Amino acid sequence: MRTSRSWGKPRQPWVHEVKTDEYGWPLEDAGVIVMVDRPNISGDYKLAFDGPAHVEILHRQGEILDLQVDGKGHGTAIVRLKPDANQLMLSFTKTQGGVRNVTLIRPGCDPAKRFTNEFLAVLEPFGILRFMDFMATNSQNTFPKPPWYDATPLEWKDRAKVANASQTGKRGAAYEFVAELANETKKDAWICVPIHASPDYIRKMAELFRDRLDSKLNLYVELSNEVWNWGFAAAQYNLHHIAKNTPKYHGSYIICHADRTRQMADIFADVFGRDTLNKRVRIVLCWQFGWNPPDAQPREMFQFYKQEGHDPAKWLYALGIAPYFSEPKPEDCTSVAAIHDHFRKSSDASVANKRKLIALAKEFGLQGGVVCYEGGPHHQGQVETNLETRFAAHRDPGIEAIIKRDLLDNWRAIGGGAYCYFSLSGRYSKWGCWGAVESLNNLNTPKYKALLEVAKTK
Repeated sequence: MRTSRSWGKPRQPWVHEVKTDEYGWPLEDAGVIVMVDRPNISGDYKLAFDGPAHVEILHRQGEILDLQVDGKGHGTAIVRLKPDANQLMLSFTKTQGGVRNVTLIRPGCDPAKRFTNEFLAVLEPFGILRFMDFMATNSQNTFPKPPWYDATPLEWKDRAKVANASQTGKRGAAYEFVAELANETKKDAWICVPIHASPDYIRKMAELFRDRLDSKLNLYVELSNEVWNWGFAAAQYNLHHIAKNTPKYHGSYIICHADRTRQMADIFADVFGRDTLNKRVRIVLCWQFGWNPPDAQPREMFQFYKQEGHDPAKWLYALGIAPYFSEPKPEDCTSVAAIHDHFRKSSDASVANKRKLIALAKEFGLQGGVVCYEGGPHHQGQVETNLETRFAAHRDPGIEAIIKRDLLDNWRAIGGGAYCYFSLSGRYSKWGCWGAVESLNNLNTPKYKALLEVAKTK
C-alpha cells in the first residue's frame, strides 16, 4: 500500500476530497487506487487494516473473500484478482472514522521484507541507484496556478515521512527508504535535494544520510533535477524567485544554479566532514547537454566559481549531462528500421559534443569528469502518431546493439564517467518508452539485456 496513490472518495478514489490525518490516512469512508495498467497481477492478496469497514473492489477484475473484523476493529480479507486483471481500486465504507495501517501483501511475498526478491534481483547488476523519481523531485515545488512554483521554502517538518500512508505523493518516498534500499542492495545512492529546501532542511537531510547510509557506499548529491528545463517548476523557481532577486546573479539562472549547488555542497561537507567531499560525498552539477555549443554554459559556471575564489574541483565531483539518443519526429517514425537508423545516427552525432564536455571537466580538474544523470533512447513528442511502430522499435531485438554501442563506444570509450540509464521499469505510452523493462515480472527485454552486458564490461 505504500506505493498506492493518495486516498479519495469511496466510489471515485481519483477524486482526493476526503478528510485525512497528518499522515494521509482517511478519517471517513474512502477509496484508494492501489495500481493501474499493471500486467501479471492476478492471485490472492492478503489485506489487513485497522478500523471496521466494508471492503469492495471498484471494478470487475476481482473479488473480496473472507472479510473479517474482530472486536478491536482489526480487519482482514483476501483480495482475489482474476487472471486478466490489470488494476486494483479498493473502497472502504461503513467505517467509524476511516481506516489506518492498511497493508496488502502480494502473492508469494514475505510480509517481513520491505522489498520483493524480484525487485532486488533486477537491481543486482548495477552500481548506482538514482532516486530522482522515487523522491518525486519534479513535483516537490509545483504549484497549481501562476507562478507555477511554490516559493515557500521547504522545511524539514514537511518532508515525506516513514509513517505516511502513501510514499508516492508530492513529497515522494521518505529518505529512510532511500537509504534502506541502497544499503540492502549495496549500491551507491544518487539523491536530489528539493530546489526550495531551506538550509536547515538540507542540513538535516545530509545528517539523515550520514547516519543511515552504509559508510562503505558513496552518495551522489544533485540540486533538484534539470534546473535548466523550463517544463519543470524547479527551473521557474531558480530564475524568477532566486536569480532575479539576488543582486550578484544579475538575473542569470545559470550562475544562480551553480552557486546554489556550491552552497548545498558546503552544507554536506560540513555534515559529513570536509575530507569526504569528492570522495564519498559526490556533488554533481547537472546541466543541459543540448545547448550549442555544449560547453559554453558549464564554462560560464566554472569561471564564476573562479571569480568568487572557489576552485570548481574542490566543490564538484562531476558535471552531469543527459546524452539521450533520439528517435525521428513522430511523423517520420514509419518503420522500426527507420527509427533504429535514427537512434544510431543520433548517438554517433553526439560524440563530438561529449568530447568537448569531457575536455572541459578535465581542464577544471573535476575528479569524476562527466557523468550521465539520465540517458538511453529518447521518445519524441507526446502524440499518438505512429505510436505502435514506436513501441515496436523499443521492443525490437535490434535496440540491444544500439544501446550497447551508445554506452560502450560512444560514452565509455571516449572517457565518459558513471552512467545512469533512464529508467528501470515503466509502461510504454505516448508519454514515453523509458523503461528497460515494462514489468518486473519480465526481464527478457532487449534493453535490459543490453544493460546487463554493459554492466559486465568493466
